[in-house]
Formats: sequence, C-alpha cells, structure tokens
Amino acid sequence: MILGPEKACPRALLYGGMSYKPVRSILDKGLEQIPEEFTLPADATLQHENIRGKQVYQ
Repeated sequence: MILGPEKACPRALLYGGMSYKPVRSILDKGLEQIPEEFTLPADATLQHENIRGKQVYQ
C-alpha cells in the first residue's frame, strides 16, 4: 500500500512543486487519492475568452 506522502510527492513534481507547501496542499485536499489519469497534464493550456495568449505580449 502506498501512503499519502509517497503519492503526493510525484504529483507535486508533475506540476512543478519542489517544496513542502505544494505537497502539503495536495495532502490537505486529498488530491493524492484521485487517480492521475483524471488530472490535467502539467502543460495543459486553458481556453477561455479572457485569456489573451502569448501573441499579445510580442
């Protein structure tokens, strides 16, 4: 059986979290219990009319 911190650490790394705070947040919210295939990939981009995108900043 894999314990919470052992599941939370790889998940935090997947999203760029390299400190205690993101791991603690994952554990507090119980996100380590959700199967990873149902989470967004780290490079996922949001599509919304209020998000301008990189072309605005060129």
